[in-house]
Amino acid sequence: MPINFHDNRSLGPIESKSTFEYARLAIGGASRTQAPVASSLTQRPDPTPPIGTRTMDEILRVTDELAPYVRDRFSPSEGVYRLNDAGEYVSEQDWSSVWRRHPSWWQKAWMLADNGQYRASQVAAMSTTEIERAYDDPNFEPAYAYYTQADGDGLL
Repeated sequence: MPINFHDNRSLGPIESKSTFEYARLAIGGASRTQAPVASSLTQRPDPTPPIGTRTMDEILRVTDELAPYVRDRFSPSEGVYRLNDAGEYVSEQDWSSVWRRHPSWWQKAWMLADNGQYRASQVAAMSTTEIERAYDDPNFEPAYAYYTQADGDGLL
């Protein structure tokens, strides 16, 4: 007959099939039912699914929302974002107003996609957690789209 007891270190009741199992738990060991759960939590891959191609396409379409804000001149030392390798820039204020309409991680996915290190298809295969991690990685150096500042004359 199984022995039921509650181990304060676990998430709930544990059913043991032998007094040996009970004794091992009492001195700090793990039961056969606990070990797989504990190891699966520490070794489990990111549980969130990839964002997918459709979402990546929606994110990339935000470029069209930024396009009306492209300018050649800015206030001296104003913060600006370069959008592409064609050298189109928008003010930090316009950039922020456009991205406020979307989930915060979209901006990071947009910056990662086709910007020197990751192709858009690679970003589409990432989860939101992986996108956050890749963007925050100190080795990520965007090649074409990035934040900068206008010079003292408002030029780039």
